[in-house]
Amino acid sequence: TEGIQEAINEVKLTGGCVLIAPGTYSVKDILLSGAQGVTIGGAGSHKTDLSKGTILKAAPGATNVLKVLNCQKCTIENLVLDGNSIATKTLFVDSTNAPVTTMNTFRNLYLLGGTQVDIDIGTGTYQNDLTLWENVVVDGSGSVAAVRIGDSSSSNILMHTFILCTFSAIGSCPYDVLI
Repeated sequence: TEGIQEAINEVKLTGGCVLIAPGTYSVKDILLSGAQGVTIGGAGSHKTDLSKGTILKAAPGATNVLKVLNCQKCTIENLVLDGNSIATKTLFVDSTNAPVTTMNTFRNLYLLGGTQVDIDIGTGTYQNDLTLWENVVVDGSGSVAAVRIGDSSSSNILMHTFILCTFSAIGSCPYDVLI
């Protein structure tokens, strides 16, 4: 976790790319916050053979595998995010305090094993938030909600736009969209 987090921290203010080599990495609450123009990428999600890809797997005590907060023009791609039946959320994305349109991209991801939510798209107010979700596979087996936008008590989501949404579901993955 420390090496990956340090690399992210180095590029988050100036922009840049963090490329994570193939392999399985035990991680705890990786955070990308307040970044602009950052790409975090791996060697692929390789849905047919996960061992060939880059796997970020929740370590004991993890709340999230990856948390993306208030970022603009950032890309997360070619990764397996594994909640390992430990993390509450496999991927948490929130742009409540982002100053402008976020225009983030999530591409070629395989998400599995969150105990409650595999993708949680924040609970705050969204204004002009454009997000590209492309080739995202959500394995929601065992999750309470596989994809969640906001929560049942949040009535102030103004606009959240998905472009080129290509989600796939595996197993008993429900698309519980709670607004």
